[in-house]
Amino acid sequence: MVPHFLVAPFVVARSDLVMTASRRLIAALPAGLRLSTAQLPAPGPSYRLSQVWARASTDDSGRRWLRGAVARVARVARALSRGDP
Repeated sequence: MVPHFLVAPFVVARSDLVMTASRRLIAALPAGLRLSTAQLPAPGPSYRLSQVWARASTDDSGRRWLRGAVARVARVARALSRGDP
């Protein structure tokens, strides 16, 4: 077990361990890690993203706008990943 998921690629790069991660995460890692990638033999599980914020910021208009913007971008990204127009 690692303290944070972003530590895992660095542990894997220096061991005989394997991990599953999104292509986007792997693409953002330094090339110097020299990780090998392979397609999973079956579709991986989906996951749900959630927004969490301090109750004290619920009524802040700027933060409310930002939460809405993040939610809209997430909906568009989900539609695009499904091939929806």
